[in-house]
Amino acid sequence: MTRNPSDANLVSFSVGVYQLLLNMYPTQFRQEYGADMLQVFRDCCLRAFHHGGKIGILKLWIITLLDFLRSVLTEHMQKEIDMSKSSFIRLSGWSLILGAVTFSLFLLGDYIENNVYDPFRRFQAFSEYSFLLSVWVTPILLGVGLLGLRTRYGNKTGSFGKNILLLGAISGITVNLLGALLASNTEWGWLLLFTGNGVLLACLAIFGGIAMRVKPMQRWNSLPLLAGIWYPTFFLIAAIYILTTNRPFPNALNQFSLITILQGIALIMLGFELQGDVPEKILATA
Repeated sequence: MTRNPSDANLVSFSVGVYQLLLNMYPTQFRQEYGADMLQVFRDCCLRAFHHGGKIGILKLWIITLLDFLRSVLTEHMQKEIDMSKSSFIRLSGWSLILGAVTFSLFLLGDYIENNVYDPFRRFQAFSEYSFLLSVWVTPILLGVGLLGLRTRYGNKTGSFGKNILLLGAISGITVNLLGALLASNTEWGWLLLFTGNGVLLACLAIFGGIAMRVKPMQRWNSLPLLAGIWYPTFFLIAAIYILTTNRPFPNALNQFSLITILQGIALIMLGFELQGDVPEKILATA
């Protein structure tokens, strides 16, 4: 059976239309796979035209369009997911930094209240608000930071690394909220207010130990450990001392000041590292 030129031009026309349709894919996907997809479609057109003529081309287009629409939708959905991941990773990095600041505000407020002569109590409000920020807002900010670490590095640290960050975020915030509800009625409530940050940071320290072994970060894999270990260690030692001796922990404020400084610096460094360490694949897609 002979084919006239108008029939042969149908292949070139179909390839041209398909080339235009490829522009519906995300840019990164099109740059990586567009040329190969176009070549495959051209070969399929020639084969369909050779065996079935116009009917063969029509059947090919029906199959191609169904798969094309599904594929375009899938790639754009993946692009949105990647954009959301990149935004969340950056946000969680800044959340760690803000968490370090609010964690340190408690120390500043306590220092002002105890060392600044203030007969008119002008700094009392600052001291009270800094305490509220430290024990109520800090676990939420740090919890978001831990979830960002989980999003960025969880797959590289295995299921235990992912789960310990999730456990830290959930349990730290939960313990803190429970303490807020009980603080006005029992001393255990006040203890829980300070325990929430300790639980959260302890989980970060455990993740840091894993990170030092598997090295998921491009650099400074010891940062999560350094950012998490100080306060839980101090809290545990102080609690054991108080329970066993029934006396206040000696030089608690001075030691807590040092702990807060070290903790804050490490958390800020970890936050800057996280918000600037979005995977190249996500950045390119976004």
